[in-house]
Amino acid sequence: MKAARATAGAMRVTFWATLLGAPLLLIVSLALGEDIVPASAAGWGACLAMGVMHVFGQGGVAWALGRLPASVTAVTILVQPVVAGLLGWWVFGETLTPIQALGGALVLGAVVLAQRSQRAKPTSADAQPG
Repeated sequence: MKAARATAGAMRVTFWATLLGAPLLLIVSLALGEDIVPASAAGWGACLAMGVMHVFGQGGVAWALGRLPASVTAVTILVQPVVAGLLGWWVFGETLTPIQALGGALVLGAVVLAQRSQRAKPTSADAQPG
């Protein structure tokens, strides 16, 4: 993704990643005997919501890789499961166990620490001869 972002915009990279990944996911779904077409309006709504979240999520990752160090972006990607858990709780009324909440808090803490350590690194311009 980092190499692709060096020569292309975030939306173009996201488009090609989706175009290449979708047929692979279709093959796996068919092999596992999964239903491909939603059976209700709620199912179609869920597909639409997942599509929007995919564009924002993967587009955000592609955008970040073009502007931030890969080390910070990699840690920040860990926020995705936390957001998914919170949306599951809020939208679908799923239960978050105490261990899941603790895991989410640890992930968010790690992201904050990673971003702080990235800011704290001295640059070569900051270093002065002693």
